[in-house]
Amino acid sequence: MQDTSSDISAVSLALGVGSFQNPANQQGLAHYLEHMLFLGTEKYPEPNTLQKFIDHNSGSWNAYTAADHTNYFFSLPAEKLDEALDMFSDYFKAPLFDLEYSDKERNAVNSEWSMGRSQDGRIIHYLSGITGNPQHPASQLAVGNLETLADKEGSILNEELVSFFNRYYSSNIMKLVMVSKLPLDQQEALARKHFGGVENKYIEKPSVKVPGVTATEMGKKIHYKSVMDLKMLVLSFPIPNNLDQWKSKPNNYIVSLLASEEPGTVAQQLREKNLAKAVYARVNPSANDYDGNFEIYAELTDEGMTKRDEIIASLFAYVDLIRKHGVDEKYFLEQQAINQKKFANMEMQQPLQTAIGLSATLLTFEPQWAIAHPYVYEKFDRKAVRNVLKQLEPERARIWYISQTESATTPVPFHEGAYDVQAVEAADIKRWKALAASIQYQLPAENDLFSKSAVKVLPSTLEKPKLLKDTDGVEVWLTHSKQFQGQKGKIDILLNTPMSSANAKNQMLAKLFASAMNSQQLSLVDRAGQAGIGIQFLFNKTDFVVSLSEFNAKHPLLVERIFTELADWSISDAEFAKAKDSLRQNLINREKSPPIRQLGDLLGRQLMENSWSREEEKTVVDGLTKQELLDYKGRLFTHNRLRVFAYGNYDESTVLKIAADVEGRLPVKA
Repeated sequence: MQDTSSDISAVSLALGVGSFQNPANQQGLAHYLEHMLFLGTEKYPEPNTLQKFIDHNSGSWNAYTAADHTNYFFSLPAEKLDEALDMFSDYFKAPLFDLEYSDKERNAVNSEWSMGRSQDGRIIHYLSGITGNPQHPASQLAVGNLETLADKEGSILNEELVSFFNRYYSSNIMKLVMVSKLPLDQQEALARKHFGGVENKYIEKPSVKVPGVTATEMGKKIHYKSVMDLKMLVLSFPIPNNLDQWKSKPNNYIVSLLASEEPGTVAQQLREKNLAKAVYARVNPSANDYDGNFEIYAELTDEGMTKRDEIIASLFAYVDLIRKHGVDEKYFLEQQAINQKKFANMEMQQPLQTAIGLSATLLTFEPQWAIAHPYVYEKFDRKAVRNVLKQLEPERARIWYISQTESATTPVPFHEGAYDVQAVEAADIKRWKALAASIQYQLPAENDLFSKSAVKVLPSTLEKPKLLKDTDGVEVWLTHSKQFQGQKGKIDILLNTPMSSANAKNQMLAKLFASAMNSQQLSLVDRAGQAGIGIQFLFNKTDFVVSLSEFNAKHPLLVERIFTELADWSISDAEFAKAKDSLRQNLINREKSPPIRQLGDLLGRQLMENSWSREEEKTVVDGLTKQELLDYKGRLFTHNRLRVFAYGNYDESTVLKIAADVEGRLPVKA
């Protein structure tokens, strides 16, 4: 791919083999091979020759092993691409796999395993496998450690390593992507020059022939005692691999309805009742290769933790509502139109991101669809939608109860945490159905923030930021895109005040206010997101920020709505408790994050002019009251400097009007 906007070239090679192909007696072998591959080749015998070359030329490099593929990638200045490709390609032609470095790389793999063994996301992913079909490779330890990667009777580690490479590292299941300012014919010539010698073993791309979840593992309640302070319910359903239906998007269709925050929907109502902080859905139809997962998540409040049956019943009731009244072409047509507009206004990513994403995508999709496939909504397939909905039944569900207070005593192999598995009984389903009978929800209304019509694209005349106004405590700036002025823009509206960082209490109140705003405005944020508009509320040291991005035609309307509500802002006791609990969770959980993240947090504190210890912050949060938050908001709105920064498809008059609208809704400065 040619990208003339960057002097950096990026390369990514994806191989259609991953941890699902690990031999049972050497769990983590694909990951171990990923490490060993870089330790010298016949042409470049010194270990890490490519990495040293890239580092010397201010580039970057890395690799990862996923369940179904392995990816190797790097970036560096374009003029060094030819040399780098010569070194890179040799790894796939003639690696040495020098045994001298075996223990070093085993320990490197072990360190990755050790770092992840206390991370809830990794633990839950591993638990999904070991509580699923024991014949599926997901039941094995994907990353590997010193115990699994070792010589055993009948299995010598490095013999298995060479055998794995000889069997699977074949050019016909590799996809190479280059992104560079070089013309395409030159890029193609470089690819043929360096990769033409990679052996084609004419193998079939490996696949898993058994389901990740069989009938035996359906209908389960899985209690997981988390490491971090999590409060979650997850309804997980095995679904057939329906990737072949990607053009009609039945999975996305249902996910969009389930995650909607429109008034009357399950997500909005569970938040309104103070039972959930958020409800959303995810689907991966090929998560287990042979089959996949459809998952509905509910992040719970403290009150929600006491009413988990009611929440489960609510989610099933809403699925049933979709099944009965929500399979309607109007929702598909709205999603189709939104995605057509998104595709027409796509922006170029950074070269390395593009190369990595495309190389992995090409293992599944033909080249002509590699970029477009997420945006293709070819036709409404009512039957396909109904077939997915048939999978979302209580009898098939694997229901995850996740918190630090779960009654679970079985240790998670190779990880921290504990779990327990119980059967979903007929009495459970009867109870959920009885609760669901009295629950009423509504399907989302038409999205008033989306417009099919194209917006006038302004010429890019302001390549440098222009100060439009700087008077009476108001500062307004505008700049345009240097290379591409499309239908999008980003505008940040800042209420700037040193008050927020004056002491620990004010800083925590500022974070609490931003958290409360994100929660209260979730319906608006969701509706805007569905229409391709980003909205975010955040606290940034001395600023409360309202940030709008992406399609900008409705930005003036959204600013008006947001600041109209902010002018007369209030918060209920339940909303305050929910926001405070979320902030407290974040403060507690940061101390259980990986050491490198904790180090960054602690270092940042040392560099800040005003900072407080973790214990001081937690103590302050525990003592905050609703009245203190209301008082803080009042001071914030009367003691600030309004600063507006706009970038993209705006003219000067629009930005000045937005600034004036905000200024007019703020109270008179004290």
